[in-house]
Amino acid sequence: MINLGTVKDKSSCVVKNTLLDESGNAVVPTSGKWSLFDSAGNIVNNRQDVVISSLASVTYIPLTGDDLDADTDNQRHLLIEFEYLSSLTGTTLDKREMGILAIEDFPYA
Repeated sequence: MINLGTVKDKSSCVVKNTLLDESGNAVVPTSGKWSLFDSAGNIVNNRQDVVISSLASVTYIPLTGDDLDADTDNQRHLLIEFEYLSSLTGTTLDKREMGILAIEDFPYA
């Protein structure tokens, strides 16, 4: 899993992700989606299989304050799934990446 850092409770953020092929080279996917989970594996804020509409080797996933509410859990797991055309095999391959985002709670809010 990839450590995505720490955000403040109920703050918005944008997660930048570079999509890599089996050789570690940046690749433009043919399709992609993402889902957001808490540490127990529950979907957060109905963020399941959200389509990545702007397909590029670098994606930006916006998360809102509702996505990052520490009242429910202090951690989020972001799953990114995509397909791409492999330059090694000439076939379409699937890839999945998981990142962990910590949520810093405010003691008086």
